[in-house]
Amino acid sequence: MISATTQARREAYFRLERQLADERTHLMAEGTPFLLPAVIDATPERGALVPKSFLAVQWTRIRSPDSLDAFGERAKKLMRGSDVARVSRPVRAKPMGQSGRSPTGPGESGSFFTTDHPDSPARGG
Repeated sequence: MISATTQARREAYFRLERQLADERTHLMAEGTPFLLPAVIDATPERGALVPKSFLAVQWTRIRSPDSLDAFGERAKKLMRGSDVARVSRPVRAKPMGQSGRSPTGPGESGSFFTTDHPDSPARGG
């Protein structure tokens, strides 16, 4: 929550919570929805006293009961993962070599590396 009131409070527990949320994002894959800044008045993004990561995501402006309901629905979808682009979900690649068949030959041990890669299981990596 961001507002003129939060801007005016230079020291408050919510500042620690924001900082912890910011730090937690460093453990997440790029594109994972987590920060959802909501502004409840005319507070501008420019000059806002928030972690930098809050400025890297889109802010929601809640100005009416209807926009509050829409914000709640959006948050629910994000929490369920149903509103996240499919491209942001990890895709497991098939092992190099043969497609669709179980790996059997050199460089096809089920690893994502060929035997030429220094971290390949064939090299003891």
